Parts: sequence; C-alpha cells; structure tokens
Amino acid sequence: MTPQAAAALRCPVCGGALMPLGTSLRCPQGHSYDMAKEGYVNLLAIQRRHAADPGDGKAMVRARRAFLQEGYYAPFQKALAELCLEYAPECGETHLLDAGCGEGSYDCVVYDAFAAQGRPCVLAGFDLSKDAIRLAAKLLPEAAFAVGGSFSAPVRDGWADVLLNIFSPFAEQEFCRVLRSGECAAVRSANGTAFVRVERSSVR
Repeated sequence: MTPQAAAALRCPVCGGALMPLGTSLRCPQGHSYDMAKEGYVNLLAIQRRHAADPGDGKAMVRARRAFLQEGYYAPFQKALAELCLEYAPECGETHLLDAGCGEGSYDCVVYDAFAAQGRPCVLAGFDLSKDAIRLAAKLLPEAAFAVGGSFSAPVRDGWADVLLNIFSPFAEQEFCRVLRSGECAAVRSANGTAFVRVERSSVR
C-alpha cells in the first residue's frame, strides 16, 4: 500500500483521514489500525460486523480466483477496463475505487490497462471478506485494500473519480459521498453493465 493509495482511506470511528505511520494507519484523533503483513488494513467497525467472520470464506474466494484465472470473464474484464479508461479524467491521475472488490482480479486488469497507456492510476478497494482482501493485497501491493462494507465505506469524501461496483450491493448514498461530484460509478449486475453518473449534491 503506497502512501498515495492510503490517502483514500478514512477512520471508521471518527471519519478522519488516515495516514501511514510505520506499519499502521493513524487518524488525527489518534485512532490507529495495524496493517497486516500482506499490506491490507481492517477498517470494519465492530458494530458493523453482523457475523464473527463476515463476507465470503476462504474456499469460496479461492474458487472464484481460480475460475477468473481460467479467462471465462476475460471479455467482460476487458470491456470494464475500456470503460474505466473512457470515463477517467483526461489529465492527471485517476482515483479508482472498487466497492466490494473481492479478491482483486477485476482491479488487476483495470490497473494494468491504465499502466499500458501510461496513465497514472491510484487504486483503493474494500470488501467484507478478509480472505478476499488478503488475496487482493497480494495481487496489487500498490493499492490500498481494506476490510469494510459499502454502506459504511472506509473512504474519504469525494476521493474517487471512478467507482466500480461489481456483483455487490449498490449503496447509493455512500457512493455519492465518496465520488467527486458528477463522476461515474460502474455497475455490473445480472442484467448487464452500465455506467451511472452520480451527483453527490443530489443526495439529501
């Protein structure tokens, strides 16, 4: 996790910005979160944990990784990367957020697509599954990956230029909060792929 990527995250207790301090992330109020050896951080507040070990388990996560590595979803991953490139800012670095990122396979394809075009990209992602986040952090060590949920996203207000939400619940208010005004959310559901332009000011 690079310092640039870590700047995407916020404290789940007070909402303050998190900054790296040794092997931890700390907010101005002194709340501190240790980073795991794989490079991710657990930002799921205790009151948000509806199970002892929420999210997909190790077996399911590893099965999904194996399935995606076979290339069955390669056309969708390629199309997703192309859409992200199309809707990303034309100048400067793109802040890309994946809400419900799973084990990181989609993020890796998108991140590599930006790199192939020489376009800087800072990536952050979160998921309820610690097992999924562990694999994602090992796959993309430059990114900021955190254990967290979409309805209380551990991400700073207005940080994201483009938000991915693939096979995961759509938390409209939180997505509006973390997106820059007028930016885009990529949504994948059973009915197909769509880009939805979200105005933060539209949420009351």
